[in-house]
Amino acid sequence: MYIPLREEEIKMTYMTINLSEYRAFSSVREMDHHAQQHQKSIKPIYFDVYNLLKQHSCVVTGVSYLKNRTIAELSGKSLSTVKDHIKYLIDNFFITKVNTMRVIKGGKGANIYIINSVDRRNELLDEKNRLSQTGYRNASKKDGKTLSQQAMAYVKIKKETIFFKAIKNSFTVTGSRKHKALISRINKIMDFRACPDNVPYDIYMSYSAFLSDKQIATLYSMIVAQTEDCNLTGEEINDIAEYAFKGLLLAMRRHYKDGAAPIKNMFSYTRKIARKKLVEIMDERTCCNNLDLSAAMEKWANTSLPKLHEGLADYVY
Repeated sequence: MYIPLREEEIKMTYMTINLSEYRAFSSVREMDHHAQQHQKSIKPIYFDVYNLLKQHSCVVTGVSYLKNRTIAELSGKSLSTVKDHIKYLIDNFFITKVNTMRVIKGGKGANIYIINSVDRRNELLDEKNRLSQTGYRNASKKDGKTLSQQAMAYVKIKKETIFFKAIKNSFTVTGSRKHKALISRINKIMDFRACPDNVPYDIYMSYSAFLSDKQIATLYSMIVAQTEDCNLTGEEINDIAEYAFKGLLLAMRRHYKDGAAPIKNMFSYTRKIARKKLVEIMDERTCCNNLDLSAAMEKWANTSLPKLHEGLADYVY
């Protein structure tokens, strides 16, 4: 229901703000026509506030000058509900809000609400759509580039606003980075390991994680030196070396893990273990030789005399 403003309120309004500058329609009939067109698009729950603004826009056609609290009292709704409804009408361009300032007290005063015509609303909607289509979030053209190439191109464009330390370090080569790279390369060279020439590769790979290259080479040379006069095969020498290295590591583990007495000299300890294994191999070889001699004597005793003479004759001639 239309509630006209009092004459005092109209005079005060015109004394402070010239509402005629915001006139949107030439007549009330024209405003009603556009309001009927808007009614088709406005949700029914919001139309009460829209209709109230329209009813108070007859003095200056299409323009009302009201406080939110006044709208809440006239419509019988809460203040928060009125604010939500007005926000919906503004966001969807059914009305336009103009803020005013108090000259004496300061701060925001009552708002000017302008009823938009259908043409004006369409213009505002087109402008909003045009701005959204040219936004920075639109997908850029791929141009056949890989993801990393697109990322690098983006970083190149945005480099003026990028100040992250990690990104700066990845693109900037400084003296400090060069020095760190040199130190890292030197450390890798110092840590480089290779199998010594005198050590079998299998033995080196088995014990390189526990002993240095120099220790492995020295221990293996010492083991080989003990077997020079024993006429052993390469397989037997490797068996002695495996036995000695394994015994050394077991003794070291007993010290570090179980608290056994430490090894004072690993080279002397390894020499003793290798000597023990060498003695076992030589004893096995001597035992085998004795068995072969006993078998030969038994065969000799069981051989008949004529056959023995034949054998001797074959041997002589």
